Amino acid sequence: MVHMKNQTQVPDVSGLTVMNMEGDVVQLESLWKSRQIVLTFLRHFG
Repeated sequence: MVHMKNQTQVPDVSGLTVMNMEGDVVQLESLWKSRQIVLTFLRHFG
């Protein structure tokens, strides 16, 4: 497991929203307030 120790590497995501698995819009940062997560972005080409 890799932990980012240098905060300059972490982009500011406050205020960003995403859709959860149920299709509800949630604050991105709320996903890790009570637990650790693995955040992965996938880009669809095509």
